[in-house]
Amino acid sequence: YRQAKNRSPVTLYADPRFHTASMEGFNMTEFLQAFNDSPKGTYLRVTGFTPTHQDAPGSVSWRGGSYTVDFTFALDLSPWVIPDTSPDRTRPSGLARLSEGLSAQIGPTGGRRANALGSQPGSTSYSLREDGVSIADAAELRRFLAAGPRGNDLAIVDMCKEIVWPSWEELATNIKLQIRQRGFQGVIGIDRTEDETMSIYKNTQWANFMHSKSLKVILALSVVGWAIYAPYMWFRCA
Repeated sequence: YRQAKNRSPVTLYADPRFHTASMEGFNMTEFLQAFNDSPKGTYLRVTGFTPTHQDAPGSVSWRGGSYTVDFTFALDLSPWVIPDTSPDRTRPSGLARLSEGLSAQIGPTGGRRANALGSQPGSTSYSLREDGVSIADAAELRRFLAAGPRGNDLAIVDMCKEIVWPSWEELATNIKLQIRQRGFQGVIGIDRTEDETMSIYKNTQWANFMHSKSLKVILALSVVGWAIYAPYMWFRCA
């Protein structure tokens, strides 16, 4: 527990396994500047499969069948993801979009939405602020930040960034056509990154202790301790 304490001025930080973002204080504007950036892991993935018999050596299961993977590659689209500045601020998804010019076949593009604390992506239309956060979520996020160090140390903010790329299927069709023209007769699967979720934690001694790997190992070995830890974290990390 003593080792979980640190003197860093950072108050909130994103999951360090995937992100480097952090901030000091509990200001709403600074929070969005730190964490509401464009998704970094946006890819268009292309894979070529050849059907094979079930349980064949090296085969993979895909869409109910067995296949061997002939090739696979991913195109990094992150440099073309930009904030959605369209005038329509009520839409199924929101803030970051693939910029025009990525391909002549893409056409108009649309959005990423920062979804803080709870709305289900894609389930309904959202009234969005200029920064892309839904109005309802922004109010809840503001209450969370206003509580500051007095709030729940184990509360976690999940910021869901939705990536919308209208008519991307046209590019996928063109890619398939190019591969077919080069003689590949197997099955071609193409998919893309549709969202990114950033988990944001409080930098407090209690939170760092409860999230630490050492504690989880000790509790898992004790069996009884894990039975208490799991429901407690489920309730407190809401």
